[in-house]
Amino acid sequence: MAARRGDAVLLLSMKMTYRAVTRSRITSVLILAGSAAVLYFVRDVFIPVALALLLAFLLAPVTDTLRKLRLGRIMAALITLVLGFTVLGLLGSVLVRELMDVSTGLPFYEQSVHKKIQELSGIRAISSLNRVIEAVNRGLSTPNSNRADQTSQPQSTPARQPVPVVIVDRTGNGLAITRSFLAPLLGPLGQAGIVLLFTTFILLNKEDVRNRFVRLAGLNQISVTTLALDDAAHRVARYLRFALLINLCFGSLIALGLFLIGLPNVVLWGMLAGLMRFVPYVGILISGSAPLLLALAIFSGWLKPALVLLLFLVLEAIVANAIEPVVYGANTGTSPLGLLVAAIFWTVLWGPVGLVLSTPMTVCLVVLGRYVPQLSFLHVLLAEEPPLAEDAMLYQRLLA
Repeated sequence: MAARRGDAVLLLSMKMTYRAVTRSRITSVLILAGSAAVLYFVRDVFIPVALALLLAFLLAPVTDTLRKLRLGRIMAALITLVLGFTVLGLLGSVLVRELMDVSTGLPFYEQSVHKKIQELSGIRAISSLNRVIEAVNRGLSTPNSNRADQTSQPQSTPARQPVPVVIVDRTGNGLAITRSFLAPLLGPLGQAGIVLLFTTFILLNKEDVRNRFVRLAGLNQISVTTLALDDAAHRVARYLRFALLINLCFGSLIALGLFLIGLPNVVLWGMLAGLMRFVPYVGILISGSAPLLLALAIFSGWLKPALVLLLFLVLEAIVANAIEPVVYGANTGTSPLGLLVAAIFWTVLWGPVGLVLSTPMTVCLVVLGRYVPQLSFLHVLLAEEPPLAEDAMLYQRLLA
């Protein structure tokens, strides 16, 4: 009788534990789904804040160094902002100058482009495909009724189409032109101004922002919140520093390789390759397509365009498969599969900006899952640490 009662109590406790774990997991999923919905519908507010935090993490070491020189909090932040935006302005001026140089040289490459097109059209498969496409276009452009009329009345003259008349209002043309020119620029300029404002505020009041996060998390969790904030800041700062170093070396090697191949404007292509590598998975395609097309337009043969393509493929394969997994995994604590899944998630959520911010945001999610028990599944899914201990892994393999 006592044994039966003990078994009943054990079974009841196991059921209660299972229900508690199930409720905790359901609560965690609901919290995650609600957070994703908030981030999606209020993305116009969160995207500038996330970009400002990213810039603040990147510029914070400079501000801390200047504050150690006893320049003061406000002066150190202002000097850091001036230096940062001066560097951005210099890079932008170099890019604009190189782009103008490329645009002025494009008409001289027209003959080579026509020759390449003729060579491609000379291939039997491509030429037959072009003839099929032209035939389909002619068939679609001539309706069945018109073809029937042409067969029955071959001598009939086509009806003259009426000439469309457009009334142009000449009043306010200057204002309309100015509005149409400035309208596409107002959105990015407004976003850049908001990012600059948030970055300045964060650099000036870094301790105050941290204390407000601690207060929002609760005073009874002050030690855990402090550890989580320091861990996230340290990981994101290390990721940014190593990403900047890796992309700088990548762009330099691309510029050197293109210079040896003989492509002009190698500074532009090296800077473009280094900058676009901050966009995971897609940036290398964008940065590599422009010099490849220019090589096809400049050089008469196919050897040097093939060398340009090979240069990008080899360097990207080495960096993406041999360098980045070791450096980013050791310094951010995220797994390659987790970064891929997070990149898809943030791209769906925030678009191209989400793709740029996917790695820093994933690092923050890993830290959140490490210190918040309700979100521990994030740490299991995204972290670099093995999900099973060695004894559990051995037992699982024996069972398998």
